[in-house]
Amino acid sequence: MIKLLTVSDDFTDEYNAWVASIPQFRKELVFTIKRYYKPEWGH
Repeated sequence: MIKLLTVSDDFTDEYNAWVASIPQFRKELVFTIKRYYKPEWGH
């Protein structure tokens, strides 16, 4: 998940531009949810 939301030479320029356009606070929210997510919550 973190790699997908990080600009990298592994991805296309278009994808990197899209990732760079995501506000940092939204990325932090996704990372926080991922960190504390419990499988018993379901999908």
